[in-house]
Amino acid sequence: MTLLVHLFVFLLALTVAAPTLQAQNWQTEYLKGQQEITGKKQTLMQSRNLQQRHLQNQLQQTQGLQSNHRQNNRQSIAWNKNQIQGRQAALTESQTGRTQIIQQEHSSGFTPPLQQRAALTTKPASIPPHLQAIFPLKPDHQKHVDAVLDFWERQSSKIERLQADFELLDYDPNFGPLNEPKTRSYGILKYAKPDKGLFRIENVTNYTKQPNGQVVYVSQPAAAKEHWICDGKSIFEFSYLKRQLIQSPLPPEMQGEAITRSSLPFVFGAKAVDIKERYWVRTLAPPDPQSQYLIEFYPKKREDAASYQRVWLLLSAKTYLPEAMQLFAPNFTEAKPARKVFSFKNMEKNPHQGILANINLFHREFYEPALPSGWQKIVEPPTVSLQNLPPNPQTLQTPPNPKTQNGHQQILPFRIGNNLNQRRE
Repeated sequence: MTLLVHLFVFLLALTVAAPTLQAQNWQTEYLKGQQEITGKKQTLMQSRNLQQRHLQNQLQQTQGLQSNHRQNNRQSIAWNKNQIQGRQAALTESQTGRTQIIQQEHSSGFTPPLQQRAALTTKPASIPPHLQAIFPLKPDHQKHVDAVLDFWERQSSKIERLQADFELLDYDPNFGPLNEPKTRSYGILKYAKPDKGLFRIENVTNYTKQPNGQVVYVSQPAAAKEHWICDGKSIFEFSYLKRQLIQSPLPPEMQGEAITRSSLPFVFGAKAVDIKERYWVRTLAPPDPQSQYLIEFYPKKREDAASYQRVWLLLSAKTYLPEAMQLFAPNFTEAKPARKVFSFKNMEKNPHQGILANINLFHREFYEPALPSGWQKIVEPPTVSLQNLPPNPQTLQTPPNPKTQNGHQQILPFRIGNNLNQRRE
């Protein structure tokens, strides 16, 4: 009887415990299910956040590219307007001068040859007020400048072919940081005597400031690149943004060796007499006086003054080839030091000697380029040369105090000596 009682109690306990155990199992499974759902929700939220950040980054990059294009277009439009206004003023001034001379000729009954008539319309450039504290130089300083230019001309005359890699730093405080380049570009430069040239920027990087404050330079699309070729008769410009190949025929007076009288003759090594005709020139203290020359150029002609306020050229004293060049923008000021800095590397004089020169491999890049697929070719009318016109006095600006420049070393790609502030020396 006692055994039956114990057995009954045991069965009763099992009957009561079984539902309890089953309820516990169900509760455990439910909690596991809730944890899995919570984990999936968290994973989904993280994925959505990553997608949102990715879309925001893409939107910022797109807006940045659009902003850069708009800024470049505005600058290009402003530059073109200045060029057109300068050409119109130049044509008016030239026509007025020629009309007066012709009237004088008719009244006197004498008509000089065409070459003499052209010379009569060209007046020697007088030193503008903002440069009279620097020029004319003292005799010893002028003698040194003449010696450097003459030897540079002799060395440059030996160049048949020239090629180099370059880095271009473009400082634009109006649309970029004050003391950092807005863009860093890398490209190649080639020249073949007497009138062939190639300039190609292969990689452009833009100043970009990250949310954490770190500055990086981000590669830009192909539309930001520059590329032009001169075959001696025309200049061919590749407009990647518009997908156009623009051909600009050169006027006869700009063909042949006259390429050295282009708007930027320093790389090609122009003749000393041409340099002194177009610029007021002086030498400054270079970073390394034993191995370098530093030359400063102020433009006399209106066309040059429209492109730059002045130029610094760093020459190697051994090869007389340029190592660096800095172009001060026409609107350069100490407050907004806009300028372009070229640094030349791997510069090679007369490459491809012997058999390679005979098969003309180097000159192939100067042929008229083929039209890329899907592009449009534009042929512009011949340009008007403004080389003989003096600068517009309204565009001339007083150069910054040289003493101040020593306090702003970020303006230079190289260090300048303390005697930069020499005047009339």
